[in-house]
Amino acid sequence: MENEKADTSADADKKVVLKDFVLEYSLEGAGSLNIGALTLSLFGLEGGDNAGHTKRIAEAVWEDDRVIELHPGISDLTIVAQSEGAGDLGFLFLPKDDLLEFLRVEHDLKEVERNFEIGGHPGKLTITFTVGLSHNVNADINIGPSGEPRHQTQSLSTATPGNSLETPSLFNAIGHRFMQQFAATNNIDDINKACSNYDLAVQLAEPDGAGYGLYLADSAFGLFGRFRLLKEITDINQAISTMEAAVACTSEDDVDLPGRLNNCGSLFRARFEHSGDPQDLKSAILCQKRAVQSTHDEDPDLPMLINQLGDSFKMCFDAPATS
Repeated sequence: MENEKADTSADADKKVVLKDFVLEYSLEGAGSLNIGALTLSLFGLEGGDNAGHTKRIAEAVWEDDRVIELHPGISDLTIVAQSEGAGDLGFLFLPKDDLLEFLRVEHDLKEVERNFEIGGHPGKLTITFTVGLSHNVNADINIGPSGEPRHQTQSLSTATPGNSLETPSLFNAIGHRFMQQFAATNNIDDINKACSNYDLAVQLAEPDGAGYGLYLADSAFGLFGRFRLLKEITDINQAISTMEAAVACTSEDDVDLPGRLNNCGSLFRARFEHSGDPQDLKSAILCQKRAVQSTHDEDPDLPMLINQLGDSFKMCFDAPATS
């Protein structure tokens, strides 16, 4: 019995951690990319400052000495890589199920490899790390002067603007990842996190900046996704006003204008189907007419836009018979 108690105590002391992070950037094809200093931002764990600067150990290789303790209540983890010279490089999503699998390891797993999702850059960013067993995790963590760990992480759902590393594109990318997850899970928590991060992207973006319309359109898309799940009228109302704002800040010669006009029409049509207000159907037709008119004859999307407009006219024709 004494041996059993001793074994139980030893198991209670055992910790599973992620550590020994090494990142490597490789360029695919010709060209070059000035990365400079690399920063990793972590979202998904509770704590304070979520950003940590890496140490460059080779031309395109960096290491990060933070230690992340895993536990059964852990949530999804998102790691965002940002560069001094190239801005946002990409993000890596580690789902909760993968992290819970790591908790079951019986020995250290070295050089676990994952690839970042890269947007707008020609290269490939890979991260390797160790899933390690530790009986005294505090010995592995870098302790600051206050006695608290230097490298804590911040909950994604409660992240707020204010850190210079927290850019609109970062939050927009995280919003996309949660939308992808929502498409697979239909989980309310995923769509709420997507909407929150899209909203943060809009808040941080400059209204006269090049990406402002994009962030507004993505935010409207997230709100529409939540409306389809919950059927809350406030979500479709906000989605319409947000998409109208996206259209308003899109120039007439912008290639994104027809798509945003058509999406705005689709949102009006969705509200008509929900509430039956004929004015929404009229607004949908006006938006979709503009979408068709602003599209070049050779554009491959033109048939789809015309079809969408035709569907709205048909709904308008059928509406009196169904009212």
